[in-house]
Amino acid sequence: MINNITVSVAGSAVATGPVKTVSTPINDAGPITSATAAADTVEISTLSRQLGESSARAEVRDKSFSRSQLGDEAKRLQNQFSGEVYHANKTTHDAEVPDTHDPELLARAEQATDYVTRTAIWDTSAKNPFVQLTREQLNLIAYDEAGPYTVNERRAAWYGIQDMTQEWSKKVADQAMDEYNRTGDAHTPAVLFEVLSHYKSLPPIEQAQYPGDY
Repeated sequence: MINNITVSVAGSAVATGPVKTVSTPINDAGPITSATAAADTVEISTLSRQLGESSARAEVRDKSFSRSQLGDEAKRLQNQFSGEVYHANKTTHDAEVPDTHDPELLARAEQATDYVTRTAIWDTSAKNPFVQLTREQLNLIAYDEAGPYTVNERRAAWYGIQDMTQEWSKKVADQAMDEYNRTGDAHTPAVLFEVLSHYKSLPPIEQAQYPGDY
């Protein structure tokens, strides 16, 4: 009988028990007025432009490094928004504002700081400003040190990636448990195919964090 199933994620074991989600669904903000619609359009177009520029930088970076070097680069960049370097400079990061007068971007940075601060104390009511983005887009923000994003924005994007990883880990663990109950084997071709498909769907900067023979 299997009591626990773990899934290897980026070189570490991720427990797949009850998952504590740190982001919340977008609440109903009421009817959309022409003013709010216009503001959303500005925000989306600005973020789209930023993501496009981040994508160009990521493409150059990914082509410049070998897989091993890209893995080392991922660790270096992660330390900026999640490691000892981040925590040692948290006061500075919390006070950081983007170099702009755009009220939408200033509000987004403020929301990111509020989100990462409240998430650190398990406040599940905190809202990630990037909750609507795809995994690829979240990676573009988190790993772009030359971009327009504050460190806390990059951390918020990284949290979004972690949420998606937890959701996927639970899904594949449930699938493995089902396969075990039916066949006595939790590592059937169907489960392994799901794991491999997930890996292949990841951006290069994430793939590079897995073992070379993954």
